[in-house]
Amino acid sequence: MIRYPVTRAALTAAVDRHAPTWSRRAKRRQTLITKAGAYGEKKSIWSEIKPALTDFQKNKCGYCERKLEAPEYGAIEWDIEHFRPKSAVAPLPDPLQYPHIALNGPGGGGGSGYYWLAYDVENYLGACKICNTIMKGTLFPVAGTRCVAPGTPAQLAGERAYLCHPLNPSDADPQDLITFDGVLAIPAHASGFDRARADLIISLFRLNDREELVNERARQIVLFGGYFEKHHRGDRSPRIAEILNFADNPGIPHASCVRAHARMWADDPGRAREIWALCEKMTFSL
Repeated sequence: MIRYPVTRAALTAAVDRHAPTWSRRAKRRQTLITKAGAYGEKKSIWSEIKPALTDFQKNKCGYCERKLEAPEYGAIEWDIEHFRPKSAVAPLPDPLQYPHIALNGPGGGGGSGYYWLAYDVENYLGACKICNTIMKGTLFPVAGTRCVAPGTPAQLAGERAYLCHPLNPSDADPQDLITFDGVLAIPAHASGFDRARADLIISLFRLNDREELVNERARQIVLFGGYFEKHHRGDRSPRIAEILNFADNPGIPHASCVRAHARMWADDPGRAREIWALCEKMTFSL
């Protein structure tokens, strides 16, 4: 995961550019949903604003950082994910597999969901169908008190959500929670709530168990590894500087992994070189 800097104003403006009447229609729908006290629409309209999210997220899944089909193909791989589920919140299927987390209530589930956020653009995230439909679904575990309608921003923050929203500037920077040892996602902290958040995110989205993700990260390390080594050996040419700047771009696939590998060349070049060699073997054996 990686942070995509955006404000509510910028997101709303992007939505209005892509679908000029969407905000007005969404407000009308949200009023009816809030009055009913539950989400019960048979047909929604949030898919209309996929392009706004794809732009901010550089055509990458907000959870696994996998590059998805660009909008010109209809964004068919994309889902508009409700970060806080609009309907009932499901319990974690097996809370015991998350030893570091302290759930509020049985499995962190319960409640009717965050129906009053169904058309809140800050509750949206572009996600691949695997992360959204298969992995996350309507899960949303919290360590604090689950917020109930109408739910103020302060009450939402007080939930202490285990999941992280990479488009929300008030949430933690995902890179402060999760880093990488080579192709493997690992917690950035040894203990505490941030460690618990990282453990759950890595496990829930199977960031280390999905072969396509691991292989894609290996290819990115192979792509940039030689340039990182040249820089480590003292090459300060404009070409190397240009490539290192590109490697730091949040829009590249698995940018968080690439950034972690770049830091490793500075902190432990021997380990970085070893990982680079292992990734080359992985890549050329595919």
